[in-house]
Amino acid sequence: MKVHWSQLGDKLAEAGGMAEHDVLLIAPFAKVGALSRVIAGVPKSVPIRCVSRWRIEEIAAGVSDLNCFKLLEERPGSSFLLCPNLHTKYFRFDSHAFLGSANLTQAALGWSERPNAEALVEFESNKQETTESFENSILSNSIAVDAALHAEFESLLYEYTLEQLPTKIFSNIDEPLVQNYPIINFFWSPKCRSPEYLFRTYLGDSNAMSSEGSRAAVEDLHYLDLPIGLSETSFNRSIRSRMMLLPVTRDLDIFLSQPRRFGEMRLWTKENLEVDNGTDSWQTLMRWLLHFLPDRYQSKTANYSEVFSKRYSD
Repeated sequence: MKVHWSQLGDKLAEAGGMAEHDVLLIAPFAKVGALSRVIAGVPKSVPIRCVSRWRIEEIAAGVSDLNCFKLLEERPGSSFLLCPNLHTKYFRFDSHAFLGSANLTQAALGWSERPNAEALVEFESNKQETTESFENSILSNSIAVDAALHAEFESLLYEYTLEQLPTKIFSNIDEPLVQNYPIINFFWSPKCRSPEYLFRTYLGDSNAMSSEGSRAAVEDLHYLDLPIGLSETSFNRSIRSRMMLLPVTRDLDIFLSQPRRFGEMRLWTKENLEVDNGTDSWQTLMRWLLHFLPDRYQSKTANYSEVFSKRYSD
């Protein structure tokens, strides 16, 4: 085991040039310049999987690039994936692995005039059970980017505007809105039953809802991890971008290969979200989907039953 704190990008690129079987790159922030240099020496026959996260306000601020997807789009067997609440930085080239603080950016990897102070621990994974379980937990809760999803984020980015970019755009990433909340896992689903009042809670209006509703809203905002200072339009677009990448949304889209009645949705929600009350949980999720993604989903009443469906086919 070795600890590196300089020339981190060169270490990753060197390991990439020696890869023979597979490469896995995991980092919340990824820039085209850094990613292209890291994978430049990886043989074309070696598949690459890169897992990152896309939050529209972070992309607008320049910390990640949508076109990292295009670097891997044409590469055989390779894929670019998104994990909604990713914070880990982990890079593996066959059994040669690195774990630490560095993102896939020029500054983090020491390839800029003003590099960050970062460190990576180098070790041999040798398919250890803990390493393999960790990788599977990330990959199984990630969504593969395709051309359609990339285009939708390009559209969101084009429309996205910040009335006033926060001085510290990431000031609340490691500081939850309410202390002592448990870490919310990959299987999060919304708790606040009135998403139309969520923005008022974000602004600090404690009278927007009942005390129970406000607590649920704060818990949701803690998970969503939004920057400060968003306008209502930007707030809605930020939540939309997060909702699109949730595992529950991915699984729901598969289930919605045809319109579904309320009873079907209630049972699906109970089984997939592992909740006791499928009725309340589905009603809450449905309200969020209709509020933040109204162009993707619709609900109609037919024969005295609500029917939920997608507005377009994949």
